Amino acid sequence: MKRLLLIIAPSAARVTNASRCARRVVVPSSGRLGNHLFVIYACYGIARHHNLCLRATATTCAAFDFANYTDVACPGEPGLPGHAPQVHLKLSRAWWAHEDGRRVIPAEKRPRVDFQCLGYRQNARAVDAAGVVFPWKAKVAARGKALYENTTRGLGADKVVALYHRVAAGERQYQKCLPRRPFYARARRQFEQTIFPNRTVAYITSSYQFRDAAAIASVLGADVRALDDREPAVVMAALTHADAATFSWGSFSWWVARLTRGSVLYDRGLRNSTWLETSGCGALVFGGGGAGPADARRFADEHLPRDWRPV
Repeated sequence: MKRLLLIIAPSAARVTNASRCARRVVVPSSGRLGNHLFVIYACYGIARHHNLCLRATATTCAAFDFANYTDVACPGEPGLPGHAPQVHLKLSRAWWAHEDGRRVIPAEKRPRVDFQCLGYRQNARAVDAAGVVFPWKAKVAARGKALYENTTRGLGADKVVALYHRVAAGERQYQKCLPRRPFYARARRQFEQTIFPNRTVAYITSSYQFRDAAAIASVLGADVRALDDREPAVVMAALTHADAATFSWGSFSWWVARLTRGSVLYDRGLRNSTWLETSGCGALVFGGGGAGPADARRFADEHLPRDWRPV
């Protein structure tokens, strides 16, 4: 019989101030934790490019507090000039817009003004280009580790796989892009027969939207142990202790997969223009025109790290 277990840990969040900078990049508030992290990395990259420091808006500060960025200053400081030039990392929030990502700022203006980072590039290459090591705040790291250890205690497994599954609550259109049901069975075979042969493999997931976590257990054909916390950063920090992961869809799942220690598998449909078109996912990703073969390759090459494996 398949079982799904739930562990809940208490949570608290706070906002801290960091060092002050004479010149700053203002970071917008957009999305939730996963998108915030893309904002951090994309804006950090543009700040480094112009030798500037970052500054968070009020609603972004909590996300900055999750990550140990000592050069990020939260509100409470003097305001920005009223007409600060804008540095566009992207003209759209969409993951798959393919703008170059940088507006040329005349050199003579750089020393005297602040810049505003509008939008972000939600792809693997932009994250790599930022050149930032990802460190959790000590309290988040400690709680994530404790949650992971409590969740996996008694499993008797040599290896643990994180199966975070995007739940498009209130966003039904994203259901078109979630992994198809056979994906999890194929992924299990890969993990147990190829990636971790002759090892005992256990599976964990987030219990956000509990019915979807239960559905994974049913499709996988194996026990899945679920963890939860009221703070998304703690859930992410816990899941990333796993030895491998699957990428389903969405920025939270992307970061869970990227921050794990080992192999990452994703549905091969994300590299298939025919599936992108027939599922309706392509229209969502690329607009009403859908996806051609070149679009599918571009999306996969930009958004999916090269060491992740399609199955």
